[in-house]
Amino acid sequence: MLHAGQPVHRDGVVYGDKLIGKLDGMAIFFGSPMERCDFDFDGFSGFSGAKFLRLNGVYYATPEEAKEKSGIEKHLVMLDPATLFVRGLPPTRNPVHDRR
Repeated sequence: MLHAGQPVHRDGVVYGDKLIGKLDGMAIFFGSPMERCDFDFDGFSGFSGAKFLRLNGVYYATPEEAKEKSGIEKHLVMLDPATLFVRGLPPTRNPVHDRR
């Protein structure tokens, strides 16, 4: 999940999405300040870096730390990429070039 388009993002709500992939190893990167936002009950896959989340300039290293300290994603779940899709195919490595 990436958000960096506005000077401040207000009143955003995201619930129950599957978020697959990473940006610089992070599962969630908010480049803009976030105010009154509610993100929860999302599933994540593909995270492999030293930091899981960046929110309001603060980095959270693990999903557990993000749940406990960030104020968002208190019920997040980590998903196994091998079982995400019915056919058993893994996610593509490059979504732009691997579409066929």
